[in-house]
Amino acid sequence: MSKQILLGYSHAFLSAADAHAAAATEKGVDGEVDGMMCVIALQNSAAGATKVLGKGTKAVQAFNKKASALSDVRDMLTHFDAYAVGEGRLQKPLGEEDGPFGWMPMWNSPETILILCRRRGEEIPTRYEVTIQPTLVAVAELVSAAAVALGVERSPLVKRLTQ
Repeated sequence: MSKQILLGYSHAFLSAADAHAAAATEKGVDGEVDGMMCVIALQNSAAGATKVLGKGTKAVQAFNKKASALSDVRDMLTHFDAYAVGEGRLQKPLGEEDGPFGWMPMWNSPETILILCRRRGEEIPTRYEVTIQPTLVAVAELVSAAAVALGVERSPLVKRLTQ
């Protein structure tokens, strides 16, 4: 697949994320479903832009610092069936110790997906949080960097989100 096609898909997922973010904000405390779909679309957009740019580039490294929990939250939402029964990647014990697990996704505010996830054998769950609007901007910056790297004009959406 060419990098330009990959950039096109990244932009399509960014467009979907923007629409879900707007819907989630409009629905307020009832925006959880749109928030979840937004996170999935954001990670897909970021994955494509990262592939275009390369993992070692400054733009990707800066993005990873801004949106460090995005990939893990997307993993938990996409593989909810495994996490709900304690078989998720982030629930597996780190050593020999086993025990109860925990997993609780919630729409923490009109703009934040929060997931508490406890590995088997841990006493305190790890907190994974994605705040929608700042993450949307961070992904748009990444897509913008990918467009610039390919010599492609940035779309009106990317320009709006990165201004």
